Amino acid sequence: MNTGNQIFNANDRLPVSNQSSCGNFLRQSAAGGAFIFNSIAEGVLIVDAKTGNPLDVNRAMLEMYGLSSSKARSWSFFRQRGGKPPYTKREAQQYFDRACKGERVVFTWYSRKAASAPLWTYNTAQCVSIDGRNCVTLISADLSEQIEANHKIRNGVRRIQNIIQSSPMGTQQYRLEQDGTLRLIAANDAATRILKSDCQQKIGLPIEEAFPALLETDIPSQCRRIAREGGVWQKEFFVYADDQVHGVYDFHAFQTEPMNMAVFFTDVTERHETHRLVKSIYEGTAKATGEDFFHCLVQQLARSLEVRYAMIAEIIDDDTAKMHAIWKGDGFGQNIEYRLSCTPCHMALNDEICIIPEGLRDRYPGSVELREMKAESYLGIMFRDVAGKPLGLLCVMDIKPMRETNIASDLLRIFTIRAGSELERRRAEQKHLELERQFQHSQKMDAVGQLAGGIAHDFNNLLQAIQGYSELAINEICTQQPIREFLDEIINASMRASALVRKLLAMGRREHLNWDCLNINDEVNELKDILKRLIGAKIRIEFDPGDKLPLVYADSGHVEQILLNLCVNARDAMPKEGVIRISTSQVRFTEEACETLQWARTGDYIQIRVCDNGKGIEPRIMERIFEPFFTTKPFGHGAGLGLATVYSIVQQHDGLINVESEPGSGACFEIYLPVATKAQIKRAHDLRQRPAKGKNIQKTVLLAEDERLVRNLLQRTLERESYHVLAAGNGEEARQIYHDQSSSINFALLDIVMPRMNGNELASELRKNNPALPILFMSGYGLDALDGEFENDPQTSWMQKPVRTADVCQKVHEMLNDADSRDAKSSNRKDIDSSPQSP
Repeated sequence: MNTGNQIFNANDRLPVSNQSSCGNFLRQSAAGGAFIFNSIAEGVLIVDAKTGNPLDVNRAMLEMYGLSSSKARSWSFFRQRGGKPPYTKREAQQYFDRACKGERVVFTWYSRKAASAPLWTYNTAQCVSIDGRNCVTLISADLSEQIEANHKIRNGVRRIQNIIQSSPMGTQQYRLEQDGTLRLIAANDAATRILKSDCQQKIGLPIEEAFPALLETDIPSQCRRIAREGGVWQKEFFVYADDQVHGVYDFHAFQTEPMNMAVFFTDVTERHETHRLVKSIYEGTAKATGEDFFHCLVQQLARSLEVRYAMIAEIIDDDTAKMHAIWKGDGFGQNIEYRLSCTPCHMALNDEICIIPEGLRDRYPGSVELREMKAESYLGIMFRDVAGKPLGLLCVMDIKPMRETNIASDLLRIFTIRAGSELERRRAEQKHLELERQFQHSQKMDAVGQLAGGIAHDFNNLLQAIQGYSELAINEICTQQPIREFLDEIINASMRASALVRKLLAMGRREHLNWDCLNINDEVNELKDILKRLIGAKIRIEFDPGDKLPLVYADSGHVEQILLNLCVNARDAMPKEGVIRISTSQVRFTEEACETLQWARTGDYIQIRVCDNGKGIEPRIMERIFEPFFTTKPFGHGAGLGLATVYSIVQQHDGLINVESEPGSGACFEIYLPVATKAQIKRAHDLRQRPAKGKNIQKTVLLAEDERLVRNLLQRTLERESYHVLAAGNGEEARQIYHDQSSSINFALLDIVMPRMNGNELASELRKNNPALPILFMSGYGLDALDGEFENDPQTSWMQKPVRTADVCQKVHEMLNDADSRDAKSSNRKDIDSSPQSP
């Protein structure tokens, strides 16, 4: 719309002679007095017809233009400032000339107020005679607010039309005529696209003629009702072709004004088809769980989407996945582990669905599997667990290109939720079963431990007596006598019996451990010669040590027992010849690794691998290999304690054990022992810093042992070492002896399990009188027989029966030397504290 300026505006002032007549002209005339300027709302201006000079103006006109009375006198109809047509000086002159000729001129004018604000006016100009003088009267009404409102309405309508035109929803407008014809009057581009028919060419046609498919529906009658009565109506409209659903539309109708209505509609065919397929697949998998669910899901997906292949796989690590089910068109395929980097599944390892509509084999020319499957197209998506970590993949493939992938994408997104839930439930179930299996195994170990503990005390006392007296007899006879050989065999037999009891105690975790910080490579190297003699010449032993391995905190004898038992089992799995490979390395298990390896725990470990190329382990017996007394060896060739002992030792060391084996492909046992902490390394170092054996000085030992044979054996052994021994047959008797001779007793050797008062109670009584008294516990039971308050006491120690008498004497010597050393340090500190201080 073009703009102009004020209608009457001149730069030059009227002559002074004319100024006075301008303000008084009407007031001095009889006719002019009839006009009451200030009482009408419209602006009124009177102009001389000959000169175009203003003669008078009312208050409404001044307010309309924002002018004062003095400014009004300077207006000139002929000196209108020019603007753009049709609001220029030329048009103003034409209106004035026509009015002067007696024509009543009506026109709309655009100008500006004195403050440059825009002003629209509706004007009437005509010539009148006042007191014989020809004048032109201009009556103006302000239309600015009305025009601005109309402008906003037109802009709003234009915006609504633009929105409707650009809307993805189809829109049509109809008018209901008096004869009941519902005629199409407008349609947007989306209507043409959705209906696949040019709606613009159908404007003006009745609805039934424009869209014959609606003849057999209630849509025309409902639309007529809406146009007459108003309201809103919604319907889902199905279009059929050849008895099949050709399209589904969501249809909304509403009244725009009386006898006019509009319809909005969208194509929901894809959504309807997705819903139908989801319902079909859900009904096919609703009752299935675990592997059955995965099989049902891939089969239903493939059949519903009419593709050849469908697969679900679990992500093992960044480049490995394991199939849980794969449908190959005519049956299920074999579940295998495969590398993601060689397949399109690698592209699906993000939060976006991977779509390869065609040319799949060309993208992966090196994939033999895709070539054998003749796969041409692929669609796959990754899904995550509740923690947001990659969990699995769901994908479909076909031997022809995929043109319509939207429905397939929606289905895969929907069923990844169910598949992810099932995979997580399966993982949790497997973990639960593993924990339950470990618990059952622990119960079996506890039962064996209770059995071992029940017989260990008496049996070990007998073995202690047999072994000890045999050693004493050997010391009394000449080495050349034939009986010496028999005594040696008795000692060997008792040691073998002792080792058997120790195995039973180890399985029940009741054996005392001699903890130390060990280098696993050194332990294996020291044992290699023994292993070679044990295994035989037909089987080769190979050792691959890891570089710069940290220390482990373990019992050296138990580590040796682990290696011996595993190598013997490997030998028995290779009756003719073969290779046993032992390797060591450092391993760290992260939280992510532990989620995949259900048997693992987070931390740093030293791994010991013992692998063979023997006959392997059958799956049916894999779960039982660590059970005590379970063996597959012929009768008389094994007691079934080897692997059970290994398992218990590893558990006692807070370690891990894993087995990998396939029938005919050998077996590999992996032992994981925790890396030693700084505190454990310091503790082991302190234990090694024992003082050297000094000159034996006469000491008195209190001996408490209820088994007569063992008591006499220990008393004679210690007395041969120049100790003075006070022997008691029970705890109460020993307490009385200590009460009478406490000042002379330097050491206590106590059995734990005794009548009337056990060794723990007796030790507590002794410590009340002498907190520094060295005490050596001995027992045929395991370490759990010892009271917890003495386990970490530096002035107490422990020995498991049966034990060599020489080892008992050595232990007594060491503990007495430790006590003397502590007394000497304490005495030196007292001397320093009591010495005079220098000024």
